[in-house]
Amino acid sequence: MGTGKKWGKAAGAIVGTLMIPYLVTLFFWDYADVLSQEEFYSGRNVVLSQTGESIDAEEYLVLALAAQMPASWPEEALRAQAIAARTILYGKMGEEQTIREDALALDVYDAGQMEQVWGKSQMEESYRRIRQAVGSTAGLVVLWEGQPIEALYHYASCGVTRADTSGRYPYLQAVDSPWDLEAPGYLQTAVLTQEEFLQKVRHLEGGEQIASENIAATIQIAQKDAGGYVEQIVIGGRSFYGSKVAEVLGVASSCFTLEASEEGIRVTALGIGHGYGMSQWGASSMAKEQKTAEEILAYYYPGCSVGTL
Repeated sequence: MGTGKKWGKAAGAIVGTLMIPYLVTLFFWDYADVLSQEEFYSGRNVVLSQTGESIDAEEYLVLALAAQMPASWPEEALRAQAIAARTILYGKMGEEQTIREDALALDVYDAGQMEQVWGKSQMEESYRRIRQAVGSTAGLVVLWEGQPIEALYHYASCGVTRADTSGRYPYLQAVDSPWDLEAPGYLQTAVLTQEEFLQKVRHLEGGEQIASENIAATIQIAQKDAGGYVEQIVIGGRSFYGSKVAEVLGVASSCFTLEASEEGIRVTALGIGHGYGMSQWGASSMAKEQKTAEEILAYYYPGCSVGTL
């Protein structure tokens, strides 16, 4: 979960924590005639933060999947995302049967947000597709050596996903994702004056001490990973994480370059999101090529399997 387009955050603020998330299940129950209530009983519960109400974890995943991926995307992509979201949820729960919502890093939609995004005319069909994706994967998670993985995902990579270099996540490897080059917003460019650039980077921790004189000449990308994502960058003699610089510059990926131009500094970024794990755009493209959710997940998380705990 992480940075990127609204559909691809691996981590972010929980929204809709009032009573609406509970009511949305009741409000749309008639739309779910393709599924039985038993398919949505896991024995695990999520306690909504502001109300104290408990809902089944599978019901909560319906609200989460609605926020994570467009409902119009291919069925197998939705199923893959549902399994990834469940992996995150169940991984956070561990051996516990109940977890508070504020302990999760999952975005959710309430009924009003669903209607705003899908439109009233597509509400029933969109909800049915989301619920079907959760119900048809009930209990399934992505496993490494029998344990739920850190199922990171993003909207679109720069063309290859990132490999974890810490050694903690052997299943996060560099995987070719050529479909991402066709993702809307894949290429982002902007030209900032040196004054605009300085104003932005001074929002970084320690950035307020960067001198204003000829700042373009002080920029040096110190470290990139194999996919081209910036890990460390030096500005004004100070070192910063590439992800933090991307954030203050307003680009959606840390796979970026900075070049001096007549107007100031040209920023070019590729991809949307942190680049680790499953590319959602890639998952959608693979699904259009008749790949199953299990095949998609095995591709983006090499060495893992899909199963139940």
